[in-house]
Amino acid sequence: MRMLCYGEDALTLWALSRKTKDILTSVEDESSPNDALVLFRPSFGRKGGLGRTQFGEFDFIIATPYAVHLGESKWIRSRKAPCQNIKLKENQVLRHIVFSEYYKIWITRPDWIWDAFLQKCTDIFENKHISKSAPYKGSLLAKSLHNTLSIIDKVSNRSSRINNILLLLDGTGVVDKTRVSGSPGFIISVIDVTPAIDKCGFVSLDISNQEL
Repeated sequence: MRMLCYGEDALTLWALSRKTKDILTSVEDESSPNDALVLFRPSFGRKGGLGRTQFGEFDFIIATPYAVHLGESKWIRSRKAPCQNIKLKENQVLRHIVFSEYYKIWITRPDWIWDAFLQKCTDIFENKHISKSAPYKGSLLAKSLHNTLSIIDKVSNRSSRINNILLLLDGTGVVDKTRVSGSPGFIISVIDVTPAIDKCGFVSLDISNQEL
């Protein structure tokens, strides 16, 4: 089944499905895409302000036997776009810090008692002055976090390598990675998405319509 989509999310999905190897190469991960797991738009609560346990939605997470890659996407649509210095918002950077801490704590033990894990996270967040606390047991965020960590560690083999990716979806075909900088701690990955966009501005995705 052919599906026509539009916008940054559609281009991100196209890049993740068609250019996974290129993205992994940009972060020096030699894993085969066949060994990778991609989580598209994983959510950890939309209300990620101060005083809340939620910390928002990644555009993607890629887990491989080598590392865990946490990603944000930005669509560059104009050749006049000021893409030489791209800074992420404070809440986006905080999202990466928070999840990275959850993951690093998670892989310190092969089997956690969930209450003990949440308490450990709260203690470490306080010690590191991270403006978040662990979610309440049984909350939607707690379930989402537990499910995500459980899925990822099976693919990553509990690798301690974590990369933060700023994925530039180049809709101009002229973005020069060597002339682009971003927020500290983020690796720039540029993917040319011009082949994905038709003359009407849509992104064509081939989706299986087989029933599960």
